[in-house]
Amino acid sequence: MPAHAPAQENLLRVKRGVGGGYFVSRPDSRTVAHMAAVFLRTRHTRVSEVIGAIAPIRIELAKLAAAGNNEAAREEMRQFLAKDRETPDDQIRYRDFLRSERDFGRILGEMGDNKLISLFLDILYDFSGLLGRGEDIYVNRPDRVNEYRDKRNRLAEAIIEGDVELSIVAARRCALAAQDWILQDLGRQSTSSAFLHLAGEVEVKEAPAPAKPRKAAVTRA
Repeated sequence: MPAHAPAQENLLRVKRGVGGGYFVSRPDSRTVAHMAAVFLRTRHTRVSEVIGAIAPIRIELAKLAAAGNNEAAREEMRQFLAKDRETPDDQIRYRDFLRSERDFGRILGEMGDNKLISLFLDILYDFSGLLGRGEDIYVNRPDRVNEYRDKRNRLAEAIIEGDVELSIVAARRCALAAQDWILQDLGRQSTSSAFLHLAGEVEVKEAPAPAKPRKAAVTRA
């Protein structure tokens, strides 16, 4: 590995001049999340796996956030919700949407006050940022962006109100909407039981495979 790679990952700090050299740095959560996302990408992790993993993480954080008492973060969530509602649906840009989703996740993590779960969510967000345009379910789909924003805002409302049960329901609806779009893009009519169990839904049975046509009998002379 090149000597500059650890420095780029904030693992080494280089100081030049007298008394200079290489010094070990303490990585922050964003650095760790990025490295884990790169690892997942090199292991050919599927988008459906990421969507399935986000579901229980977001649901758990939503529950913790609604029950939490971080008033500073709750006020930040109020400001986030007000700002998002001020932006008309036809004026939201794709990059602005991605930025707002990361902001929402950050505030959610602060309100939930669980660093481990927040780190897992950051890893999945970073992985999503490495996706190609053909893999992203929101690229060139303003209808999906706006529908998801509406569901996310309902989740924010429930969290601000401290309604734990409604927060869980709203977080699940966000996750299931993303899962449905994944299935649409893959052209599938069924889904894996793994995602549905993680999201707390009832399993949908696989459609039976079409019967193979029988070979015509050969008549011998």
